[in-house]
Amino acid sequence: MKHGCGQSLLDPRPNIYTILSRPFNIFRMNEHPASAKDNLVPNSQQHPLISVIIPTWNAADYLPGTLETVFAQTWPAVEILVIDDGSTDSTSALLAGYGDRITTVVLENSGGQSRPRNKGIEHSHGEFIAFFDSDDLMEPDKLALAMEIFENHPEVGLVSSNFRSIDPNGQVLKEDYLQHYTTFRKDLQPSDIPDAGILQGEVAFRNLMRANFVGTSSVVCRREILVAVDPFDEEMKNADDIDMWMRIARSGYTFAFINRVLHSYRITPGGVTARGAKRVPAMVKGLENQLPHCKREEDRLFILGKIRKLHLGRAWEFKKSGDLAGARSSYRAGLAMGWGLRPMVGLLRTYIPFLNKKS
Repeated sequence: MKHGCGQSLLDPRPNIYTILSRPFNIFRMNEHPASAKDNLVPNSQQHPLISVIIPTWNAADYLPGTLETVFAQTWPAVEILVIDDGSTDSTSALLAGYGDRITTVVLENSGGQSRPRNKGIEHSHGEFIAFFDSDDLMEPDKLALAMEIFENHPEVGLVSSNFRSIDPNGQVLKEDYLQHYTTFRKDLQPSDIPDAGILQGEVAFRNLMRANFVGTSSVVCRREILVAVDPFDEEMKNADDIDMWMRIARSGYTFAFINRVLHSYRITPGGVTARGAKRVPAMVKGLENQLPHCKREEDRLFILGKIRKLHLGRAWEFKKSGDLAGARSSYRAGLAMGWGLRPMVGLLRTYIPFLNKKS
């Protein structure tokens, strides 16, 4: 896409977006959102506003680094909303130090990210919404590249991208996190933007059923779509993100994927990725929500098989940790969806403790 400066946003040379992005004027919301809108920079009159929503809970050690990468974005019209979900560390004092550079919304702890994300959408003003975790790091051109796709492809409703994973100290664990996510790539339709492909809604839905290729911190979405498909499910303490992406896809909205590493996803000991079996109930609910919307029997059977595997995997985790009652319940749930010799033996072992091998 060409702009007034005659360059594509994918061009690494300095362009008008780099020039306009300094200084960066971002406002803090007060009790009167309408007056806050009046403080938007003139650039927002020429470029669509992106609201970056950052839920946080006790992430004071990482949040400053995260915010600096958002401040450094080359897209000139950005507002930053940090939703403090009842932090008990120094987050409150830290956020106060940013003054009008950010909007802060404080909640009582909800135990998940769905409510903070919904509150962020409610208090934001952007035509586009970007979700970002409070310990992740943005590449400088992340938002600008997403906006290039939206401007060149008005049919696209949601843009996601590739990313790397890092440890708590910022050391790279995996440079190309989605390297082995190959199935959805086969269905990507070419676009006129380098490293970017298009997925029609129904195709995106089928691929999301098989593997979640949409990293939450990579998402930029049209606000009107998030409103149309209803809020994040606040009963889900995790897996609310994949549930949302699947709802958007099954509603027929087009996805785009940028095969470039545009953020760093930090994996921490207390993070969602490390919660293992605790995530299973929400993941099961998210998959069950999709069953009525499967247009093909093979898709319905695939989801049922995936739910069964989740139950059996959870049973193994419970058994490994010594929670035999939890293991029995999960084994029964899995076996009710399909018989198998190994899970049957696993269930029997929970009733005869001396048969259990020590892990």
